[in-house]
Amino acid sequence: MAAILVTAYRCGRSRSVQTVWSRISHRVHNSHASTSFGTEVNLVETHVDWASRAKLHPARIRGRKWLPGSASPNYPEFLKPPRDGYPFVFTPDDNTTASPEECAVAVRKVVHEVLEKNKNGAVLFRGLPLQTAEDFSRVVNNMGLKLMRYEGGDGVRTEIAKAVYTASDEPPEFCIEPHNELSYSSHFPEKVIFFCLDPPSPGAGGETVIADVREILPRLDKDVVDKFEKLGVMYWHHLPSHSPGAYLSWQKSFQTEDRAAVEKHMTANGTSWRWEDGNISWWITLPSMFKYRG
Repeated sequence: MAAILVTAYRCGRSRSVQTVWSRISHRVHNSHASTSFGTEVNLVETHVDWASRAKLHPARIRGRKWLPGSASPNYPEFLKPPRDGYPFVFTPDDNTTASPEECAVAVRKVVHEVLEKNKNGAVLFRGLPLQTAEDFSRVVNNMGLKLMRYEGGDGVRTEIAKAVYTASDEPPEFCIEPHNELSYSSHFPEKVIFFCLDPPSPGAGGETVIADVREILPRLDKDVVDKFEKLGVMYWHHLPSHSPGAYLSWQKSFQTEDRAAVEKHMTANGTSWRWEDGNISWWITLPSMFKYRG
């Protein structure tokens, strides 16, 4: 059985397979059922004792290689477990054999209730009868959402099914800290969905961490926040062409070999660029904050 985590853009995240899309991301009703395709999928809100789970398998972060600041003795020793009731967790109320399309309708109803209507930041679905990345693709492609491709991103990812990418092809020992997806672009998703088919064994790492930006912003130095709000942020990227040892080429980032297609993407997103010896540099100045529309 597989798990799906849906987060709104206001949730930063760090490293599972993911899809991104654009346009649409307290307590909710106890269950959401779908019979649109013939088989009923009844998703029931389920309580998870995250604190007890974390005690059994704590994720050590102090002293973790490649994690900035982790060598400090003041750094937290373990990753803090999710707070009680967050994220919301939904599971099928029986061993359903529903198709991915049938699952998509039920999942979409919960997403609408939890993320869009009640403004919560994330919802986790567990125990869904999905076996492959293709199954996951069929779910997200039947949720009535406008999907977007991962064009111009600086993450190293591979598309493995329609609108489904590996979360990261970085070396597994690297730690990817919480961030907002494509925040350096004017074209970013309003939701991100993660899919986990085979969870790592306890102590092996691979945690996908989410954080609520609404709780982080008030903790930042007000003078620093005001300065960023006033000036904005200029993002500058340099991407080489194909070459042995190139970390991330513009061909990989924009998923094309066509310079004209890259320039069309830049123009559509208000980005400046220049070519040099087959390589490209591009830059854009953006507001430091966006108000989430969901």
